[in-house]
Amino acid sequence: VNGVCVVRLPFAPIRRMRTATYFASLAAYLLTAMRGYDRVFVHLAFYQADIVVIVGRLLRRSVWVRIAASGPLGEIQRMRIGGYVTRYYGLREATWLQAISEPIAQEALSVGVPIRRLVRLPNGVDVTRFRPPCAAERAALRQKLGLPTDRILVLFAGRLSRAKGLADLTHVWCGRPPANTTLVLVGTHDTAQPVDRLSPRDDI
Repeated sequence: VNGVCVVRLPFAPIRRMRTATYFASLAAYLLTAMRGYDRVFVHLAFYQADIVVIVGRLLRRSVWVRIAASGPLGEIQRMRIGGYVTRYYGLREATWLQAISEPIAQEALSVGVPIRRLVRLPNGVDVTRFRPPCAAERAALRQKLGLPTDRILVLFAGRLSRAKGLADLTHVWCGRPPANTTLVLVGTHDTAQPVDRLSPRDDI
């Protein structure tokens, strides 16, 4: 895909066997392929981190594990019941553990991740694409999007999900909206935790 080799590992079509067969496929693939790499990156520190770290230690390869979220839906707290091994092996024994925010870093330290292995590195932003617009650009964009040009805009960008606190945000906003301000919500609909229907208002 765009010059990048993508390998899709097989797993059993039976739902109850998917995790076990995926782990077996992942371990088999890593045992043969990891020798050709110097470092392995694990995105989202769920159970696959255990397999990668175990094989990495066997083959003496460094493993970089990235935690993507904190709180109840983050990798550490979300795996509180079934993720004992991941919290106390996959995370603690990774060569480096990347935390993209301070709350994630504190959660990692709370489960015993050595501070020498913790890397505080937030998500990067391409400043050549994402930069503050000048006044003329801002006015033109607002007009194109049908947004008011004479009001302060407050933007929410993310999944339209209860987990994001949108119900609280809209409840407070509709109860006492700031003067001369419009709230703009931008995101994709979350089917797992949908937000209740939002009533259109002049200021939201």
